[in-house]
Amino acid sequence: HNRARRAIAFSNEKLGFELESLLGLEDESEIRLLDKEKLNVECVVPIRRSAGHASGGGAQQSEQAGEARGADAGKGREIIGHLVMILDQELTQVRTSLQYPETVSEELRAVCPGWEPGNTHVFDFVPMVQSRVLQKMQAMDGRKEALKCLSELLTPLHVDSALFLRSSFLIELDAVFEVVVHVRLTPSFPEEQPSLVLQSVSYLVD
Repeated sequence: HNRARRAIAFSNEKLGFELESLLGLEDESEIRLLDKEKLNVECVVPIRRSAGHASGGGAQQSEQAGEARGADAGKGREIIGHLVMILDQELTQVRTSLQYPETVSEELRAVCPGWEPGNTHVFDFVPMVQSRVLQKMQAMDGRKEALKCLSELLTPLHVDSALFLRSSFLIELDAVFEVVVHVRLTPSFPEEQPSLVLQSVSYLVD
């Protein structure tokens, strides 16, 4: 933490409090002084989730999980992104952003909220951003589990194994009548209910 302590040493009381708060929340955050004139400080905060909850069902997500676990194997948790904050001494021109591995698709990337001068502090801002990122990832886990359960109960014809947003299943209503059910899930599932479209197999054949 030499670079972090050096940055804190060059900081005024206001910024120093925020940096100390950050180290208390996430002691593996990277903190470094960007320049000796403006004394801006860059903070890079890892965002983690349990390694057993890797999102996705394709090679990209598996690759992402493997790389992340390798980078953070000691904690048994995977790094799924980083919160980057550029803090000025007066905390009036703070810049924030979220950085993700290239393997994380746009649909899974949460939008980083802005820093509100005078109202925002590290001790509540960092957990809020971490929660937002995790909720975005966990939403896909919920969609994946829902489609998995349907696939076990029905005959799957097609399942979106990348984002788990849509699938089609065959249902036999009786010995002669079959229907295809198209299931559409939104990124906000389960808060937003799925949509269902039924098509008669005899209609499709005709």
